[in-house]
Amino acid sequence: FSGRIGNAGQLICEPNAWLELDSSDHLQGGADIRARQAILDQSGGLIQFEGSVRVRGVYGALNCEELTIQRKEGLELNWLQAKSKVRFQYGDVMAKAENMVYDLKQDKIELTGIPHVMQGRSVVRADRIQVWPQARRVLCEPHAKAVLFPVQATWRAMREELSEIE
Repeated sequence: FSGRIGNAGQLICEPNAWLELDSSDHLQGGADIRARQAILDQSGGLIQFEGSVRVRGVYGALNCEELTIQRKEGLELNWLQAKSKVRFQYGDVMAKAENMVYDLKQDKIELTGIPHVMQGRSVVRADRIQVWPQARRVLCEPHAKAVLFPVQATWRAMREELSEIE
């Protein structure tokens, strides 16, 4: 770990940055975030993570290449945005996309960039997929397609594709 003060009062932590968020941040049970680099911007309330970002918590897991977290006053989270090779798991739901935005106030996740959402043996694809995790609601539009995989081998292959870490 090394830290340095960057431009405009930013604290840059590299390599192997690690941030632990406690349960007061809207994340039930807290979360652990690891990445190659973290940039803390006090003035904008942003924390940016870059390179092999891994988020783990009681709620699930998120992998991506870039993650930006915006905080409200104090340390409470407002929203987060994940970019590039996004893989997300929440309970028995797995998702894959190029971009994800999670608005904690609305409890809404928006997936774009060839998103897929899988639950059990069902897979949904669309141009944009919105998920409300607590309400267990999903909206897929436009060009939505739902696929059921009755063949076990095909279902396992799709699950492995969604689970793989690149």
